[in-house]
Amino acid sequence: KVIRGTGNAAEELRDTMLVVSGKLSTHLGGMGYRDVREYKFKGSHFYDIIEQNKQEQFRRTIYRFSPRGAKRNLLDTFDCPDSSALAPHRVTTTTPLQSLALLNNSFVLRMANHFAARIKTEAGDDIQGQITRGFQLALYREPTPEEIRLTTPLVRNHGLRSLCRALMNSSEFFHID
Repeated sequence: KVIRGTGNAAEELRDTMLVVSGKLSTHLGGMGYRDVREYKFKGSHFYDIIEQNKQEQFRRTIYRFSPRGAKRNLLDTFDCPDSSALAPHRVTTTTPLQSLALLNNSFVLRMANHFAARIKTEAGDDIQGQITRGFQLALYREPTPEEIRLTTPLVRNHGLRSLCRALMNSSEFFHID
């Protein structure tokens, strides 16, 4: 699990989602990845966010190509500094947009799918085993009997992906120091 709480919340959150989903590329060095597409129009540079769905984009966030002025969607929501300005101290905020991003961002939804697939592979079809494995991977602990009781209907009625989204949205998964 990625150590969090050092003030790089956006990068740590993304990297931790990659870890629990089983998608983090541990390749060191080399070329970075892009999460924006650059184009030029009338002498200006513009950037569009592109989906992160290729294995080469599942590297640690430190390898991200970050052009000045480009928006980074999830990273911006969690106070990733703008690379076009000096940021001697990182601003830390808590906003409703962060909760909405954790529920609806395409990267988060994709990682929840991968997380669910990983749990299914590792725990099989037993719902209680799946819940237990999800808690182990996301929160580094066993679920309490009450948590198993409450999450069993969630998995049964809405699928394992819903549990994965709930775990990645929990304050225990992403805490603010």
